[in-house]
Amino acid sequence: MSNVLNWPVSTGSDRMLSMDRKIINVAPKDWRSQVTDKLNELTGLERGWDGYNAPPVKFDTAHFALQILEAVCPEEAPPPQFVPGASGDLQIEWHTDNGTIELHVMRPYFVNCWYSESQTEETGTEIDVTNDFTEIANWVREVTEPVVAEIAAV
Repeated sequence: MSNVLNWPVSTGSDRMLSMDRKIINVAPKDWRSQVTDKLNELTGLERGWDGYNAPPVKFDTAHFALQILEAVCPEEAPPPQFVPGASGDLQIEWHTDNGTIELHVMRPYFVNCWYSESQTEETGTEIDVTNDFTEIANWVREVTEPVVAEIAAV
């Protein structure tokens, strides 16, 4: 989206010229609308969506998940996959040739994170995170970097 502003420009004399400037607003992250649509869908699930009696994903959990993603995802990163949990929780996942990340958002500020450098490797790094997602940002960059490079080349 761009806006036209009437911006005064000095001519070096006592006179000021009026010039239309094109101001380009920052575009939202490419993945954001796709992610918010999916989170809205998951918070709107009907109770029992799993065939038992599971509630939908809790709104505060989905909101916190979005905040995590905004903090850790590069603009060009592919959106993750989402899996609703049976307790209103949410799993966020990336599976690429460069590795696997699983973030289990049980509630705001209570996230279990797992990372493996390969999709076939059963061992990996597991940490619990509350509000410092620096390590997760590094994982996301490592796992999505080849995908980001492919997108940029197109």
